[in-house]
Amino acid sequence: MANINDINNANTIDHTEDTRNTGKIENAENMEAIKGSREQIRRLMVAVNQIDILYYSILRKLKIKESTFVLIYALVNGKSYSQKNICDEWGIPKTTLNTTVQECIRKEYITLLKDGHKEKRIVLTDKGKAYAEKILTPIFRAEEYAIAPLLSSRMTEQLELFARRLGSAFDQAKPSPVEKE
Repeated sequence: MANINDINNANTIDHTEDTRNTGKIENAENMEAIKGSREQIRRLMVAVNQIDILYYSILRKLKIKESTFVLIYALVNGKSYSQKNICDEWGIPKTTLNTTVQECIRKEYITLLKDGHKEKRIVLTDKGKAYAEKILTPIFRAEEYAIAPLLSSRMTEQLELFARRLGSAFDQAKPSPVEKE
C-alpha cells in the first residue's frame, strides 16, 4: 500500500504534456518548486474546505437546501441551462438536481423551455428572480466584500487554471489500489 511519501515522490503524472494552459513546457527547476509546494496546496485545500463550511453555515441559517441554492445561483445570471450543464459545472448528482428542479417548478421559481433538443433548458421565472434576489443579495454582498481586496491579483484566473490543471493531472494519475478500511 502506498504511503504519503510514495505519493509525494511519485512520478505518475507527466507535467510536460500539459502545455495547453501554460503555453510552455515546465522545466526541471520549476518542477522542483512544484514538489516543494505541499504546504501551499495543503493551505489551499483547507481554505477551500473553510469556504464550503461557510456556505453550508449560511444556507442553514437561511433554511435553504444546498441543491436549491446551487440551482438558483446557477440561473441567476439570466441564462438558461440544461440539468446536465448544471450537474457538470456544479457537481450535483443528477437525481438530486432533478428532485430540486421538480420542487422549484412546483414553487414556480423555474420553468423548462424546449430548445429543439432532447434536454430542456431551465430558466428562472419572475417569482424565481424575486426569490433569488431575496436569498442571494446578502450572499453576493458577503462574496463581494470578501473578494474586493483580491480582484487585482488575478486570483480567480489562477484558481481556474489550478482547477483545469488538477483535473488534467487527476485524469493522468495512475493511483495504486487502496484497501478497503
